[in-house]
Amino acid sequence: MSVSINRQIGSIFVVIGTEVGAGILALPIFIARMGFPLGVLTMLLIWALMTYTALLICEINLAMNDGCSFAGMAKNLLGVPGQVIVWISFLLLLYTIIIAYISAAGSTFSVNLHLNSHIISLCFVILFGSLVVIGITAVDWVTRLLLSIKLISLLFVCIILIPHIHLAFLKPSFLSSTIILSALPVFVTGFTSHLIIPPLRTYLHSDVKVISRVILIGSTIPLFLYIIWIIGVVGVIPHGGSNSFSMIFIKGSSTNVGDILNLMKANLNNNLFYFPISLFSNISVTTSFLGVALALYYFIIDGFKLNRLKPHNKNIITSGITFVIPLLIVWLYPNIFITALGYVGLCCTVLLVIMPYFMIKKLQRLNHQFKIKYINNNIALYITLFMGIGIALIQIFK
Repeated sequence: MSVSINRQIGSIFVVIGTEVGAGILALPIFIARMGFPLGVLTMLLIWALMTYTALLICEINLAMNDGCSFAGMAKNLLGVPGQVIVWISFLLLLYTIIIAYISAAGSTFSVNLHLNSHIISLCFVILFGSLVVIGITAVDWVTRLLLSIKLISLLFVCIILIPHIHLAFLKPSFLSSTIILSALPVFVTGFTSHLIIPPLRTYLHSDVKVISRVILIGSTIPLFLYIIWIIGVVGVIPHGGSNSFSMIFIKGSSTNVGDILNLMKANLNNNLFYFPISLFSNISVTTSFLGVALALYYFIIDGFKLNRLKPHNKNIITSGITFVIPLLIVWLYPNIFITALGYVGLCCTVLLVIMPYFMIKKLQRLNHQFKIKYINNNIALYITLFMGIGIALIQIFK
């Protein structure tokens, strides 16, 4: 069955929307510390790694029956131990992402509404968590609307920032290797579309060429958007002095999205410019939260077999497990955004870089006929494993 152009374009937008989340707001912080040339070079390396592993997961999923989940792929190829590792990694990944996004929401909205971040976090979870409980249809329509506004506002933001860029702010920096290494897990989160590959495969009728094309295009567009966004932000905010990145560097891991917004506001000194930047930031946090919260909500229902309960009891218990735990953590640690993104990177690395290597090697031993021919390269696989283990160790021992 042929796949329509309209469906392919829609799928590309789904990949873009999945990758371009709230993590984009943290990228300028790390790039500013690394220096623009080295930062972009490192980001290119991570983009290549994550695009390659996304294609690996496509190959693995295509080797299974249509509809097979991550846990199913791991169980079929690595047995129960592999399924347990994937299950735990998946759960931790979703929780840490939600924690990061609730923290970012409290920070971004508090800048505009001038309210306590705890109150904003609670209202944010109640409002958008309710959409998740209502169901996927509500989330779908709200996400479509917000995603359209987000992409338009991002392009508009990039356009209005260009005339205000100072090329001197984009020069290389002299820095320690620790700064480079600490940025890697955060870069990983910016190119993660792997979680939607199983449903995407079904939607695209298991057409190998189409799926590969969608992944490649959908992963490349965010790379260019990130570079333009980073040039705009890093090129506008000075490295030292008042209203500079140095104020953020002093805060370290307690830095949050609101700090970047405040610096942009101070340096642009024009509400006409600041409004679309703020709009893009708020929508990025919201759309990212909705998608991940929906995935976690149904993962908990399925994982803990809560469908056996009455609908009312099921919704209360699932909502408590999904939203209350992350909210309490954010209340205790309001500026956990950067730290949480680092752990998101760790979970992504284990689940989406290291585990696919072992599943692909098992397919090789089973004499599997690869559908995506160019990914079956042992040198590339060993490099992937080495990088995955390295990034995971960085996060564990930093």
